[in-house]
Amino acid sequence: MSIITLVQAGLILGKRFGFLQAWSWVEVFAPSVIYLGIGFLVGLIEAYDELSKKKSSG
Repeated sequence: MSIITLVQAGLILGKRFGFLQAWSWVEVFAPSVIYLGIGFLVGLIEAYDELSKKKSSG
């Protein structure tokens, strides 16, 4: 289990059981959205690097 999963589970449970009443659901899910966004950008960068390596070698 990754840290982001534990954080997300804690935020969801906190919101569900009333500890984070002032938080909206958007704020609760923000860490996962940020994490997935960063992963997507890293994937795009790696794909671009692979394509540029193939172009230069071939």
